[in-house]
Amino acid sequence: MILPYYTLEQASSVLNNKLKSDIYNPKSILVLALNYQIDLHVHFYGDWKLDFDCHIPLDLTNIKNKSIYSAMIYELEIFLRKSSLWSSFFLRLSVNAIDYLIVNKKGLAVNEATWFDAVLCLKDALKPEIEQNSLQNYLLREIEHPPFSSLDESEIREVSFLAIYPTTSKYEETKPKPIKYDDEEDIFYPFLKLNNVFITHAQLEKIINSSLVERNVLKNNERKAHLITSAQRGVSKEKQNAKLAAQTLADFLWRNDKDKRIRIKEMAINVRAELFYTNHSSQLPEKAESLEDWIREIAEKYPHSRKGGRPSNRE
Repeated sequence: MILPYYTLEQASSVLNNKLKSDIYNPKSILVLALNYQIDLHVHFYGDWKLDFDCHIPLDLTNIKNKSIYSAMIYELEIFLRKSSLWSSFFLRLSVNAIDYLIVNKKGLAVNEATWFDAVLCLKDALKPEIEQNSLQNYLLREIEHPPFSSLDESEIREVSFLAIYPTTSKYEETKPKPIKYDDEEDIFYPFLKLNNVFITHAQLEKIINSSLVERNVLKNNERKAHLITSAQRGVSKEKQNAKLAAQTLADFLWRNDKDKRIRIKEMAINVRAELFYTNHSSQLPEKAESLEDWIREIAEKYPHSRKGGRPSNRE
């Protein structure tokens, strides 16, 4: 019988039996997922609220786009709510989260960082990726209808969740185990351990069939700008989250800047404009120039971002 999804312990047993090996264990699967395009998920159950940061390729300096942007945000909220119906759903672990789980045996605290970047309905766990109700598949079905009809297909494919933030106000009957980080708040966050991590049958088949595709992972010393920990003092959690959102968005935009044309000054303007209409707006610097300091560490990974002026068409 084919299961729709497996714990990493169960997946290790399947792999060792199928491939006549003894090399697979939960940690080796994590390492594979860090280096190859293998999705790992966490199963959430109970009354979880999902907030998010996203990227939508609209020029928000154009006043006409602001209402379109707000309508798209509303549609993404509806998509998340539908995907998490019946209080049981998967959230995909980001590369940063997988890396963190490999080196931290105690578990993963999920109160201040971008550990999740996609949602998966339980009913889709057995389906091939092309048939799942993923955000991209949903948007491509909606491309002829407002507000997404304002984007062409290439722009639709750029729309993505940069981070999904699960929280709950209920301790009982929720999984993973919720934990409170601030006694003055009535908000609980998930605390993850290896036994909370699952791999779907479709993803496990990638390993069994050796159909693995490398992913461009960041080196550990390049990833430090993304990992904001509670060891930081003197900065509110809201400010930390706003800075993390700015860094994540800047990294995404530079990574997809195939023509290498975006300089740090322009990136700061774009990032501030996009985050201005999110729940981070109250924590943003008053001027875009000040936001350059937030994304400077990210800019160091992209040499073209540090060049003076905007490149000519001949560059």
